[in-house]
Amino acid sequence: MGEETSKIMFRTERYVLTAIFLLSLMKDSGVRAENIIRVDAMVGYEDTALELAFKETMNKAQQSLLYGNKNLKIEDFFSRVNLEDSYEVSGEVCKVISFGSEVIFGTHSRSSSEYVTSLCNQLSIPNLQIHWDSREVVTSTKRPDRDHMTLNLYPDHHTLSAAQRDLIKFWDWKKFAVLYEDNDGLIRLQSILKLSFKGRVAITTRKINFLNPESVKNVLKDLKNTEHQRIIVDCHYDRVHDILKEAAETEALSEYFHYHFMTLDLGVTDISEFSEYGANITALRLVNPEHGAVKNLTEEWKQLQFNIRGNRSPLRKGQLQIPTETALMHDAVWVLTEAALALNEANPTALASYSRASCDKAAPWEFGADLLGYMKSVNVDGLSGTIQFGQYGQRENFELEVVKFSHEFKKVQKIGTWNSLSFLNITDDNESLSQLNKTLKVLTVLEMPYAGKKIDEYGNVKYEGFCIDILDYIAESMKFKYEIQEEPTYGNCDEKECTGMYQKLIDREADLAVAGITITSAREKFVDFTKPFWNLGITILFRKPKAKPVRLFSFLDPFHEDVWVYMIAIYLCVSFMFFVIARLTPYEWCNPYPCNQEEDIVENQFSVLNSMWLTIGSILQQGCELAPRTVSTRMVAGVWWFFTLIIISSYTANLAAFLTAGRMQSPIESAEDLSKQTDIKYGTLQTGSTYSFFQNSIFPIYQRMFTFMKNQNPPVFVKNSNEGEKRVLQGDYAYFAESTTVEYKVERNCDLTQIGNWLNSVGYGIALPKGSPYKDKISQRILYLQDKQVIKQLYSKWWTKMYINQTCDNEKKDPSNALSIQNLGGVFVVLVGGIGVSIVIAVFEFIYYAWTKRDIPDPICTQLKDELIFALRCWGSSSKPADHVIRASKSDLSRTGVSLPSLNHEYANAIRDIHA
Repeated sequence: MGEETSKIMFRTERYVLTAIFLLSLMKDSGVRAENIIRVDAMVGYEDTALELAFKETMNKAQQSLLYGNKNLKIEDFFSRVNLEDSYEVSGEVCKVISFGSEVIFGTHSRSSSEYVTSLCNQLSIPNLQIHWDSREVVTSTKRPDRDHMTLNLYPDHHTLSAAQRDLIKFWDWKKFAVLYEDNDGLIRLQSILKLSFKGRVAITTRKINFLNPESVKNVLKDLKNTEHQRIIVDCHYDRVHDILKEAAETEALSEYFHYHFMTLDLGVTDISEFSEYGANITALRLVNPEHGAVKNLTEEWKQLQFNIRGNRSPLRKGQLQIPTETALMHDAVWVLTEAALALNEANPTALASYSRASCDKAAPWEFGADLLGYMKSVNVDGLSGTIQFGQYGQRENFELEVVKFSHEFKKVQKIGTWNSLSFLNITDDNESLSQLNKTLKVLTVLEMPYAGKKIDEYGNVKYEGFCIDILDYIAESMKFKYEIQEEPTYGNCDEKECTGMYQKLIDREADLAVAGITITSAREKFVDFTKPFWNLGITILFRKPKAKPVRLFSFLDPFHEDVWVYMIAIYLCVSFMFFVIARLTPYEWCNPYPCNQEEDIVENQFSVLNSMWLTIGSILQQGCELAPRTVSTRMVAGVWWFFTLIIISSYTANLAAFLTAGRMQSPIESAEDLSKQTDIKYGTLQTGSTYSFFQNSIFPIYQRMFTFMKNQNPPVFVKNSNEGEKRVLQGDYAYFAESTTVEYKVERNCDLTQIGNWLNSVGYGIALPKGSPYKDKISQRILYLQDKQVIKQLYSKWWTKMYINQTCDNEKKDPSNALSIQNLGGVFVVLVGGIGVSIVIAVFEFIYYAWTKRDIPDPICTQLKDELIFALRCWGSSSKPADHVIRASKSDLSRTGVSLPSLNHEYANAIRDIHA
């Protein structure tokens, strides 16, 4: 029995020695029994997760090759080293290369990375890295052969830093702090720190020591005291929870703070306990845990934590998702697998022989460059997205997700993306305040129409007003609740300090201040403002001038006194001239009995009274039976009627204007008018933007007015707008206020009016504490309400409809002035000119008539003189002898030898006798 056992052992030992001998022969000849590729991974002593991720993924890759009959096998080996010890790392690398390693995986420190990269370049062994590397990406202008055998699945630090910078620029941070735990952090922050070089961004940098929690707390306290509410933190993802915990203890984790972490693994650790604090917590990430493959693998690895053979899960206890480097180790294995398959299919003999590379001989692996080329060319959809490499081995065409901690769902959620082609794209950065279960504290001043208080029928206190309605619209759309805190006065800010509600905002005793708050540069130094929701300016509230008492003879007002005098004079003159011209022209003398052509008497219808009646009838626009017959008299009548047309039309129009305007005129028309007098006092609110406008104005006129206001006794400054209105109604007082306030008062009191134009142009806005997270969201809602005309409708509601007991006609009417002779002088000229022309025509008519009747022996001039003398006898008869009687009389006188002067005298007497 013992002998038989000895024989069996001998045969077994012989078979084993024979197998070892044959294998040694095959290795010495460089020939493998099958196509095999050897892979060695090296990580630090503490990187258990990377080791398990490597092994688990390698097992899946080998199973895939086995089930697919790919005629390829991957031999994987794993070793742990001290990554900070370059000697140990170099020894281990040479060791695995001497064993035939053809691909080296792993993470390396800065000190060891240079050596491993250089050695792999010399021996043509592909080097797959999965860690952040601070070195520059090698390009054609920087020794392209330096890292030609290295691929890094981790994005290069320049690209990552640029993505972080784009995010900070998108948020428009002008002042923030940077916290880092090691010198590598400064390299990762390089692009962000360069923002301060242009002088537009203030950056405070602090190095923190997580081994001393008290020092971290002190740093956060200092940042809070110096009003640094935006903080960038560069630390390992394991430290995120620690720093948020210290921030919470120092009360630096409220909604006014924003922490942006440089790590790509913000969601790996559980930070849900900080959801109640409300701070913004953001980062970038490379691995999307909601992706199908990532989610499935995460669940699978979580199940491995409860394996009966022990915890073999790459996920550590408490990790919610796969860390970036662990995911990259997984992706690197599949990149290698795809590349090895491609090489094996293209050249089946490439992996059929062992690598003869050696650190001692510096003999490169002949197929190493080919394998690396296939690694660069394959496209693998890994846990970190589609994996593509550039010409120089750098990761490219990858996408980073912008993530934010959701206070509602208590986890990190995607709000945007960044990639090297389209850069930053924020898709959803809004989280309603209801998700925070937050009730905002709102300050206001009870002053209508901006904000007021009323008691409803059930005894409940309710607030209403223009600003309250706007706040309700914003609260409804943003889904938050609010509570009102009343303030007695607005307060104000100067160059050093603030008072009133502004100081409460600075002290964070409230979240918003909603009232008729004007945006000024002095206030913006201490508090933030939203976009203005209404534009306005400073103007003057003044009492309307009282109408003059109605006078008995007010109907004379449309014309100046001079015009009335001229009209009376011209009326008398025209009447007389009409009388004279009518008597002078022979064609106005007519036979009273046309059937009897031998009638001895002719008559003239225009006596003095008849002439005056014709002219007065024309003025009063009444008819009369008298009608001129000749051109001369019609000329006088025509120009007179033209004169009366203009006069009556002007009188009627001006009288109507006098009756409507009431001849009320304000003693002031502008602020300049106020500054030039001292009888009417003027003032503003004792605090506020209007007071500051005059106090800080650079214009001499406003400086002079402010000095005048300050020196008045009793004071001209009032506590509120209602007191200002009362003083205006008392008389001799002008109140400077915002145009909105003035318009509201004028609409409700018909004794008030607005004087002049705006002195400036400003806007109403909602005030918030500095760095408030609600500023941009509320501004967006304000712009939306403006686009939809909602704010305009609310303004119309509260200014022109609500609480109006009487309707005032506030349309400005220009006072009507009496028309003077300068306004109507032209028509007088036309009238006088027409009378002159008519006189000339009358003379020519007489001459023509005398020329046609040559049987009268007297010269024409003598006849004209006699007729003119007769015409000028105002109370003379309107009848005279006919022409044939005069001719007969003159013939008889001529036969008796009477001289011509005597004849004329006799002619005159004969005419008188006939008239008698």
